[in-house]
Amino acid sequence: MIKAAEMIKTKIEQSGRDLRFISEYTGIKLTDLNKSLKGAREFKTDEILSLCVFLGLKLSDFCME
Repeated sequence: MIKAAEMIKTKIEQSGRDLRFISEYTGIKLTDLNKSLKGAREFKTDEILSLCVFLGLKLSDFCME
């Protein structure tokens, strides 16, 4: 099963946007975004929701079938 952070990191890379832009767009502190993507910190629910909006993901994309 792919972890949420791994999926988000992959989608960010595919988006071609840098983390600073994503941080400003989503309101997630750049340091928190970096730590979460590296696995040093868990994403908060509101952060995942903001990233889903930005990346065009649905919450169901994180569920196993």
